[in-house]
This record gives sequence, structure tokens and C-alpha cells, in this order.
Amino acid sequence: MGKVITICQNKGGVGKTTLAFNLAECLAKRKKKVLLLDTDAQANLTSYFASEDTDYSGVQLYDAMINDTKLKPAKTINENISIVPADLRLSDIDYSLAQKFARETILASKVRMLADDFDYIIIDTAPNLGLLTINSLLCADSLLIPLIPEPFSVQGLNMIRTLLKRLNEAMHKDFKMHIVLQKVKNTSLHKEMESELRSAYGDAVCKQTIKDGIKYAEKSIQSEMNNAYEYTALTEEVMNINKD
Repeated sequence: MGKVITICQNKGGVGKTTLAFNLAECLAKRKKKVLLLDTDAQANLTSYFASEDTDYSGVQLYDAMINDTKLKPAKTINENISIVPADLRLSDIDYSLAQKFARETILASKVRMLADDFDYIIIDTAPNLGLLTINSLLCADSLLIPLIPEPFSVQGLNMIRTLLKRLNEAMHKDFKMHIVLQKVKNTSLHKEMESELRSAYGDAVCKQTIKDGIKYAEKSIQSEMNNAYEYTALTEEVMNINKD
């Protein structure tokens, strides 16, 4: 059964989609079958994996969530990666879900139907802690929190931890949380914050960090990723985290 990895951070600009993109590419290079769920209305992850003639009509995440239909993975430019795409309608999906029964676990029930078809299912969340993000958290076998080692980003971590505690109390779900330090600069502030985070969270902070300046890989699957070493090492770490 495929492992579900949810990438969450309510602060924008920390590299959630970058992380999802590169993990998927690195896993695909290992011949792993990967399913991406884009839950952000900006649909950046969707656009990076779509070819110019891709038609995603009728298979977007919104349709499955609101119309109570199955998730319909679509092919991408990478033969080992499929995607359930996002579109702008997700911007008000929390309102649309509010009246549904068991609204917090709708996505989990749909993801379970696909778990045997993929090695990994990666969920890229929007920069908020709304109902769709809660759905994404409750799907997760493991949770990755991308974090810039700066005070404002750490505040976002504290908000997530508070939400996870409440979900644990209400839904009796234990969360396997790991922090991924991204956009790391060689400055005294970043070194100090990284040291404090590792002291506070220990092994929950991934050993591999992603330096500042690392961008998306080129859209062409033939092109070499400009962050190959760092994301390759991080992917190995994530795979070990998700071993049974």
C-alpha cells in the first residue's frame, strides 16, 4: 500500500510546492509510482507537470470532493507520476464542504481507494489551515513541514502543532511530523535558528537541508535538476521515514 505524505505549512513562500515537485521527480527516477494531489487553488504544481495540450477537465480535485466521485488521476509529462489537479474553484471549497457529512475525512476515504496503485501519494496543501488542509492532514502517514529557519516561519510551525494536537484529541490520530529546512542561508540567524530547532525537535528535523537559491527543476523531464544532490539525499531520508 502506498505511503501518503502531506506537505503542510500555513505560511506562504516556504517552498511547499518546490518540495512536492522535487520529491516526486526523485522518486520517479527510482521507478516509484507517484500520485500528486494538488490542493492549492493557485495550481502551481498542476501547471508544472502539465504539457501544453493537457486537458484536465472533469478530473480536478474539486469535482471529486464536491460531487462525491472517485479521484481520477491524470497522466503528466513524467510516465511515473500521475496527478489529481487543482483549479481556482478550490479557493472556496471550505464553504462548499461545510455542510457535508464527515467533512474532515472525505479526502482520506478517496485516497484509500488509490493507495494500492501507487508507491507514494504526495499531497501539496494551500498556505492555510482550512478544512481541505485538515482533510489532507488526516490522510497522512507522514507529515513534512517545510520551514525557513526564521522567526515568522517558526510561528507557522507552532500553529500547525496546535492544530495537530487538537486533531489528535478529536480524531485519535497520531501524526509523524518531520521538519524540512529550506532556503537555508549561511547567516548567523539561520545557523542559530537551525541549532535551536534541532535542539527542540531532535530527529524530527530532517538531516538534509535545502540551501537558498534552489528553484524548481526545469519542466522538461530530460533536463537535469539543478538541486540534484540535496533533494536526492532528502528523498532517501523521506523514504526511510516512511518504511514500515
